[in-house]
Amino acid sequence: MNTTRNLAIRAAGPQYPALCTQSMVGDGENEIYDVIVLEYNLRADKDLIQLARRLRQRFPKATIIFLHIWLPFQLHHKPSNRNIKAIVENSLDKSKKPAAAYNYSVLLDIVNQTKHYEWEFRDSVSSHLAIQQAAYEVKGYIYDLHRPKSTLQAMLEYGPFFQWDMIHYSEAGHAMIAEEIRKLLARVDAQPSNETRPWKDKDRCMSWFETGEIPRGVEGDGVVMNQFTKHKYGLELQGRSARLGIRNTLNRTLNVYLSYMATGPHKDYPTAEVTIVTNDGENNDSDHHGNMVNDNVQSVIINPLEPTGAYPVHIVQSQLIGQIDVNSLSASIWIRPLQEDRPQPFRVVGIIMTPPYDEHSDYLESEDQTLPSGWSRGEKVVLPHEILEEATTSQNNIHFTDP
Repeated sequence: MNTTRNLAIRAAGPQYPALCTQSMVGDGENEIYDVIVLEYNLRADKDLIQLARRLRQRFPKATIIFLHIWLPFQLHHKPSNRNIKAIVENSLDKSKKPAAAYNYSVLLDIVNQTKHYEWEFRDSVSSHLAIQQAAYEVKGYIYDLHRPKSTLQAMLEYGPFFQWDMIHYSEAGHAMIAEEIRKLLARVDAQPSNETRPWKDKDRCMSWFETGEIPRGVEGDGVVMNQFTKHKYGLELQGRSARLGIRNTLNRTLNVYLSYMATGPHKDYPTAEVTIVTNDGENNDSDHHGNMVNDNVQSVIINPLEPTGAYPVHIVQSQLIGQIDVNSLSASIWIRPLQEDRPQPFRVVGIIMTPPYDEHSDYLESEDQTLPSGWSRGEKVVLPHEILEEATTSQNNIHFTDP
């Protein structure tokens, strides 16, 4: 039976899937995928390499594809210091919804009123390097969407492939990408993988970001669930401190990450001190201010700000807050905001428990192949210090993306 699964997560890069690969993909005997599509553009340096490694370890014979797609909103108008998306939105009829008000001819008219030298394309070098390295290590394939030399050419050739937000594909865009993938699979004679290996590391990932439902094994005090925008939910702090309780059900030492909302370039959420207190059978307690009175604690400071430059974003981030060891049955996570002048309360959207992963991997040699135009194999690169790391075919495939 042919199966396609879309594991895209709203407002998130590859970090969460890299930490939660096993929880997201599953470990059933029938969950074998022949084609895996990874689509991360501006934030690929956030653990894309580790995500690819975990998928390759589980599916040793699957065809892994990396989409290296530029987005129209990366076109920046230097005189106005705005990207093309902001300029177009400013010209739309504000009485209508953006999707209804958007007219492709409006975009072309705006571009035609400018000079070609007034525009620049703002790419992410670190993301480009991460995609190259990931494909190199797991013997993957990269599809590069051709980058036109001028903004007008870009909009004439590729504008119809994107929706009004200039981030998500239109129906024509999905069809174009699907056709390119079909060409590649035919050219390389891709075969069903028919093989899985046991997950090297199992994880436990609890998210209420898209459901608003707190998973079993998580408890909270001083927080309330709120749907802060369409299809997005978070636990919001209600006072000076809050507590989340978790349990270690994997019987091994685990890294613990807190997932929370962040914005950029403007900061809407307060910085917070996050403390994890593990329970090894002894009594752990706090005073009436929520301050820990036990030595078995680990603390970090979380600054929910994404340094994005001029692009406004509202996204999920995950930060390591400590470890829960094999002898600890449970832990409490205490959160204390350190700022009171932010417009939004600190907002938690998930908790991740995953074994510390290996940051090194042996790469697979790639055989010589003649690929369709636009396709390439990854190459070994010198990564920056900070980098640790909808296809439709007749086969089983799985799709990760950062919409």
